[in-house]
Amino acid sequence: MRDLVPDYVKRLPKRQASAPAVPNEIRLDRNEQPFPPSPRVVQALRDAAEQANRYPESFSGGLRRRISEYTGVAFDQIAVGNGSDELIEWLARAFLSNGDEIIVPKPSFFYYATTCSAVGGVTVYADRNPDFTLNLDAIFSKVTDRTKILYIANPNNPTGTPVPRQEIIAILERADFLVVVDECYHEFHGETVVDLLPKYPHLLILRSFSKAFGLAALRVGYAMGSVEHIDYLHRVAQSYSVNRMAHAAAISALDDVEWAKSKIAGICSERDRIATALQDLGLTAYPSRTNFVLVNARASGKTATEIAAALREQNIHVSNFAGYPGLDDYSFRLSVGLPEQNNATIAALEKLVVITSSQPAPTIGSGSQ
Repeated sequence: MRDLVPDYVKRLPKRQASAPAVPNEIRLDRNEQPFPPSPRVVQALRDAAEQANRYPESFSGGLRRRISEYTGVAFDQIAVGNGSDELIEWLARAFLSNGDEIIVPKPSFFYYATTCSAVGGVTVYADRNPDFTLNLDAIFSKVTDRTKILYIANPNNPTGTPVPRQEIIAILERADFLVVVDECYHEFHGETVVDLLPKYPHLLILRSFSKAFGLAALRVGYAMGSVEHIDYLHRVAQSYSVNRMAHAAAISALDDVEWAKSKIAGICSERDRIATALQDLGLTAYPSRTNFVLVNARASGKTATEIAAALREQNIHVSNFAGYPGLDDYSFRLSVGLPEQNNATIAALEKLVVITSSQPAPTIGSGSQ
């Protein structure tokens, strides 16, 4: 049989299913909301399940109307997808052809590059400043006539670094390509550029219900952009992308924003407590405006791979970023869990890492790729 698979698909890394859940494991590797959804959302799920035999609304009409009320963005400027990951896939399908380029300041969310490669596109990485802030000169030095999309995660994942509004405006003023601002952690950060949409038609914003609203299992995200760009996203989408239960839960979550706000306050307090505790251990914990903390363990002499493996033996999972574009082999990330989970993780790290003054300080923002 002749070879049917394009080379750019063959180059994609192999994927595998997660290991089965283990009782009492501590999952701090997925940036999830540690609390279950609000009771109002749970009831909405129960009610919607009674109509599971029926397809959901095509193109998420009811949820888009509720998001319009929440954000102030017009209905026809909103698209809803099966998580913001699916929206990133739609962006690749709608805007990229074989050989087209996206620019990603490294480090950042891996899925921008994955979806680009899946359609034959090319990911061009731009270096950040040593403190993980954006380097605009580095970004625009990478622009070519094949550049189609610039991705800016605000705040950034995995560093937690926010991007000042004026920098986004400066980028929009210079760019003649699509600028995607990923506000997945908007509710933790508290700042947005959604009000810039009328002035900059090449701006597109992504958001998620997985983080602040605790709906990670249901996979709901949304995009906001020009009427034209949202129309193109819908042209490459399936009609019933988001299921009926997810629609109901997301609408109820927006009807119960005060629940999310109450949880966010506690998570941010825990985040800062974790960062301080890790600093007290001699580790480098970077400032974050999200629900996670990026850590560098170079001072301990242990790599992130070693630390993640040792924690995993204690049923504690963190994200190992060794070798990740823009990070060194000592970088790992941990999400904010329940207070008792955070305490257990700090205690495990306290036993695991031994800081010696002879170890050099980390070089922030540099990487092997």
